[in-house]
Amino acid sequence: MRPEARAILPSVYSLALPQPSPATTLSDDVEELADRRIHRPLARPLVAMLSATAITPNQVTALSGASGVLAAAAIASSGPWPSLRLLAAALLLASAVFDCADGQLARVRGRSSVEGGVLDGISDELVGFAVILASSFVLASSYGPLAWVAGAAAMLSSSVQCLMFDAAKERYVAEFGVLHASSKLAMADRGIDVRPAAPRRAWLQRLFRAYVGRLRRLGARLPARGATDAETARRRIRSWTTLGLGTHMCYGYVAIACSWIWLPALHACLLVFALPMNVQLAWYLHRDRRPPRREAA
Repeated sequence: MRPEARAILPSVYSLALPQPSPATTLSDDVEELADRRIHRPLARPLVAMLSATAITPNQVTALSGASGVLAAAAIASSGPWPSLRLLAAALLLASAVFDCADGQLARVRGRSSVEGGVLDGISDELVGFAVILASSFVLASSYGPLAWVAGAAAMLSSSVQCLMFDAAKERYVAEFGVLHASSKLAMADRGIDVRPAAPRRAWLQRLFRAYVGRLRRLGARLPARGATDAETARRRIRSWTTLGLGTHMCYGYVAIACSWIWLPALHACLLVFALPMNVQLAWYLHRDRRPPRREAA
């Protein structure tokens, strides 16, 4: 990390795992509150236990996906048994914890890979799609077909919000030279995405390149380092973290748990994704195109 980055980014913390290295650090500025306070702390003891086993990071990713899909199945089946939604909330929380644990385990073992990153992304998309689809099904059964409209809007909005946050995060860590453990662009810049792959895994490489390409194109539309001062950039990226995947997951399992006694909590969650969070996104994009106001000397 460059000295200037250290000066403006003092909140860099270790994953608290054995033998931490620069590759296992995360910048506090680009971490979501839900990940920092809930998901990663729960994942750390799990990773410490798994590190002594033969379980691979990709298998943990599979556990994350399976937990999320089981949560969706519990929601879809919960019509006559509302208590199933409590189980679904617990499963979705477990999915979020496993989603943090797979990357931590990979870094502890020094085995981060394109394949793992792509599978993690596919798992995240699958869980989000399944949970919103199941929530829409339950709501439509009780309140009518308009619930499908809210579900479709929430699904599209969530995907766009997470992608735009990833682009903003990548731009920030690149501009200020911050070592960040989950940076896909850093992985691509090290040439990992062009290593020879077995034919059966070539599709993972193509997906990775396509995703990195989208991040680069979106990031190019965000303001460059010279467009703002360091402290303003720091405040702005912290606001962007409210649109990340961990935040969506947290809203999701809290709403699902509340729906045990108040089913409209699911509808409220979908509307939050589709309305206020899109307003947030539009404001951040508008705000970040403007230079900060400078006080007169």
